[in-house]
Amino acid sequence: MANGFWKETRRVIIVIVAAIVIVIAAGYAFDFIATYEPILVPYRKYILYAIVAIVIFGFAHIINRTIGIFIEKASSKPGKRNYRGLYTLFRAVIYGGAIAAFLAYIGISLTGALIGGTIGGLIISFALQNTVSSLLSGLLLSSSGVIKPKEPIFFFSWLFNNPVVGEVLDVSILTTKVRTTDGLVTDLPNTALLGQSQFTSLVSENRLSYNILIGFNPDVPIRQIINEATASIDKIKEKIGLLEYQSYFFTKTFNNNSVKVIFFFNDLEKFNQIVHEITAAYEEAYWKLKNKMTEDAKKPPGSVP
Repeated sequence: MANGFWKETRRVIIVIVAAIVIVIAAGYAFDFIATYEPILVPYRKYILYAIVAIVIFGFAHIINRTIGIFIEKASSKPGKRNYRGLYTLFRAVIYGGAIAAFLAYIGISLTGALIGGTIGGLIISFALQNTVSSLLSGLLLSSSGVIKPKEPIFFFSWLFNNPVVGEVLDVSILTTKVRTTDGLVTDLPNTALLGQSQFTSLVSENRLSYNILIGFNPDVPIRQIINEATASIDKIKEKIGLLEYQSYFFTKTFNNNSVKVIFFFNDLEKFNQIVHEITAAYEEAYWKLKNKMTEDAKKPPGSVP
């Protein structure tokens, strides 16, 4: 880790020196060319602005990437805390600093702009209020550690038609990118997540955990359904990547009984198959017992089942 730190530090120092050299060289090169092409002289300032902008934001990108490498290494070690959520915060600070540095270079005073641009600032704030809200939401979500990249998580919100289950890919300034269990990559607005969603990590003691509720009509004994479904699931659990599961009689109402199944697994890509097999096993168990009870009821009294 120490060797990697000094390697990246040397790389950053080299980039800084190279950036300074490029800007100075560009100025001299332009002055040399302008002696032969005087028509270019009025454009000297703008060309230098463009070069400086490229250098500043290129440097910011390298710094941002270097910090990302350190955070990824620190978070990838077994048993270590996931620091990837802080990457969004560092990214905002780095690029914000780059913008401030460029504005300072071209002679725009940030203090004067803030003081003298009150009316314009109000207009811009109203126009960009959704963007600013998403920006602040993203910074709060990432810095608080509620959402961390490369962590399987369950999102529940009244804003979504269905709960979102998947792996967080990135917490950017405006959206949170998630790869769902269907293999699709979706961007969730940060404003929809902060304060309006429930987050549940699927990680439980170095494995993944999830639970589902399965409902039945109360016309078949629930214990028999659980026993029948358990026998079916046990036969295929290794094949579908199911490590362990627990079934409970969860609720009972006048017209519905429900079973909660808590299951453990390692591969998020097998999530849909596991849910399908568990649900199907309980559905088949219910109808098998239901049909048997119907057939037994049709038999004459005293006959052997």
